[in-house]
Amino acid sequence: MKWSNYNIYFPIEKGKKLLLYNTLSKAILVIDGKSRKLLRKIIVDEKLKKLDLFKVLEENGFLIKDEMDERKVYQVIYNQMKYDSGVLLTTIMTTYNCNLNCTFCYQKGIKKDEKELSMNRNTADAIVKFIKKKTSEHGFKELFILWYGGEPFLNAKVIKYILRELSPWIKITGIHFRNHVWTNGTLITKRLLKDVSGYNMSFQLSLNGTQEIHDKKMQYKNGQGTFTKIINTAKMLKDHGLQFVIRINVDKENYGCMESLLDYLRKEVGNQLNIAFYPVLPLIGPAYEHCIYDFAILQKEELKILPRLWFLALEKGFNLMLPSLETRLACLHLSADSYVINPLGEVHKCVTTVAYKEHSKHRIGIISENGKLSDINQNYLYKWLSIDPLERDECLRCKFLPICGGWCPLFFYKDYGYGEDYKSCTALKHILYSRILFNIQKVYSIDPEPIITNLINPNHG
Repeated sequence: MKWSNYNIYFPIEKGKKLLLYNTLSKAILVIDGKSRKLLRKIIVDEKLKKLDLFKVLEENGFLIKDEMDERKVYQVIYNQMKYDSGVLLTTIMTTYNCNLNCTFCYQKGIKKDEKELSMNRNTADAIVKFIKKKTSEHGFKELFILWYGGEPFLNAKVIKYILRELSPWIKITGIHFRNHVWTNGTLITKRLLKDVSGYNMSFQLSLNGTQEIHDKKMQYKNGQGTFTKIINTAKMLKDHGLQFVIRINVDKENYGCMESLLDYLRKEVGNQLNIAFYPVLPLIGPAYEHCIYDFAILQKEELKILPRLWFLALEKGFNLMLPSLETRLACLHLSADSYVINPLGEVHKCVTTVAYKEHSKHRIGIISENGKLSDINQNYLYKWLSIDPLERDECLRCKFLPICGGWCPLFFYKDYGYGEDYKSCTALKHILYSRILFNIQKVYSIDPEPIITNLINPNHG
């Protein structure tokens, strides 16, 4: 027998006990002081192998057979999620156009002659056919549409048209349908909500701190801030009983004002809101092409604020939205059944690449009038789909791989100069370490302070 590569150890109760967590099996085990002393000998001492402790460690994946290659176990799970998700994920960019001029927008790389491009009805018809054709061919049980832009509601008529065209087919097939819109929240009206409320639509709004800080980052093109409008939109969505999440981007400039922001939200909009904190992390390669958000990146010490924010949000009565720690893909768009469609009906595998100056290099095909994916870039597509984090040395050795999935797939796509540096990896490990302890806190009575102090050494134990 041998120890799993995916064990993480947390001393608790001032080192008197040890908590074990396995990122592959997701098992949690608390070892008392007496049993802790046996751990180093338990795989070599035949007498100790008869103990119940040995059986528990084996049954929960902390101990595995010598011949077991658990990386292969992960690889099978990873590939099942990639190639057999059962969900058709269609990201539809209704327009490149936007009514804001945000300082951190990565889409500033879009060529000037394309910025005003919006999807027309002919392209929308082709997409409807594409969705029906793909669903019929692969027997999908679920359809998930992610509306994207620019600002998607600048072309609300196309959103409403596609929803109307799909609605009868959805009822006939019985397919589970969800759709979610990433919006800046400045164009939502009561009339619009009335038009889309019958289609199971949810919304994501973004805030970048309290009003003074937010309005410097997220402005209309005339320089006016958007904070008040977004807050009013949140109130409107709540009054209509619609699902929405407020994404709070946490960066070097605003992390100190998060408690004030939460207090304001609770006072003005109410508690029980869905809140998601998104730390601004280092990016690489093409993400630097037009992004001027570098100055706001959270550094190692500043990342310690995240666990405090998670607990703070719960204490103040918010619903905290965190990504699952289940074995997963690094990105939804790694799925073979994920398609990103721009306003011209061109198909990509990533919402970021559509904004690059040379975005045509990343196009995997185009949707023809009959709804078929044509002009397929086979070389690009299969290189993307065959991305395997286990081929990367750092991922191969990493205890966090089963809950990370290898991070952004663009970092692996070296043909265009990506993947030369992996600046987000260290920060991500800090966050995942904190996330594990945060989840454990819900099961065991552990003072949250170790979450902050042990963050300095993720490999502790």
